[in-house]
Amino acid sequence: MKKWWFIGVAIATTLTIILGTGHRSLLSIDSAAAQRIDPREVAAQVYQQQPELPLENQYIRKRSRKAVESSTLVSRLIEYHTLTKGRSPQFRLDWKFTFADYLGLNEYLVEKKYPGHAYLKSSPMEQDQAIIQSFNRQQRADLIQALVDLHTAGTVTAPAESPPAPATSENAAPQPRPQPSQDADLLRVTPPATSPQPTGASRLLLPQ
Repeated sequence: MKKWWFIGVAIATTLTIILGTGHRSLLSIDSAAAQRIDPREVAAQVYQQQPELPLENQYIRKRSRKAVESSTLVSRLIEYHTLTKGRSPQFRLDWKFTFADYLGLNEYLVEKKYPGHAYLKSSPMEQDQAIIQSFNRQQRADLIQALVDLHTAGTVTAPAESPPAPATSENAAPQPRPQPSQDADLLRVTPPATSPQPTGASRLLLPQ
């Protein structure tokens, strides 16, 4: 009995290690993929689909004292989700956890770790949280769906290749004229040869 018990413990430990390693590998792959996608590019496409969303891009940079217009509510939401929390941007469940953070139902937002804290003069965290809390359930669902779709399909679409233009009459190569075959040569009519005309002294023998 002890022998089988030790075998069972060994198998369970091995499976735990394998499954845990695989889960960490999937998370690292998702995190690496998220870092390759610029959150601001995705946010710009979200605003194209849902122009009613507030931009919240009036915050000023610490050094230049100019507004960072590319830092928007949606771009900071994506940065918090992918970079701060390391969650996958391709699954709705992960986005629901992030929205639960903003609603105060899951993990608390930390101002020092919130996107924009390092370079913006004032932290946008409280205002972002208040705006997301004002969204109704349908608005949150629509935003989550747009974020999942864009991260799943990718943000860069390759342009379609145009078919090559047909050659014009000026550039077209001249078509070779067909040459007659040997059978056609046999059907060709040869004109009768003219009879030779007398020359020299033989002309004197011709009747006058």
